[in-house]
Amino acid sequence: MNANANSGLGSLPHGYLLTGEKFSALDYINATFETTSSLEAGLEDFSAKIESQLIDLDTSISNAIQSQSQTHSAATSDIKQAEEAIQSLQVKIQDIAAKADRSEKMVQVICADIRQLDHAKRHLQTTITALKRLHM
Repeated sequence: MNANANSGLGSLPHGYLLTGEKFSALDYINATFETTSSLEAGLEDFSAKIESQLIDLDTSISNAIQSQSQTHSAATSDIKQAEEAIQSLQVKIQDIAAKADRSEKMVQVICADIRQLDHAKRHLQTTITALKRLHM
């Protein structure tokens, strides 16, 4: 049996089987099994290794798909939570803006009242001063 038959996919570069434009199945078989006797002796082992690699690959793909699905679900949930938080924040901002408007109007009313009281105080002081002068 050839040493390449024991190594699984022979001595060809990694990825060559799937991506090589110049891949030749005949060259690969000849490189893996150099003689007819090595083909007969190592074919079952080689086939079992290929089958095992296919199972591993299927498992890996299945795990990747499942992981991607879970990641997608988590991302969707996170986006929904972020959107809800943004909406809540917008409501709070609108409430704060409304309170600020009410406070500003209240300050204007208070200032108007203070101005009015200030004018009344001046008039009262003027009247008191005039009465004091008359009394003297």
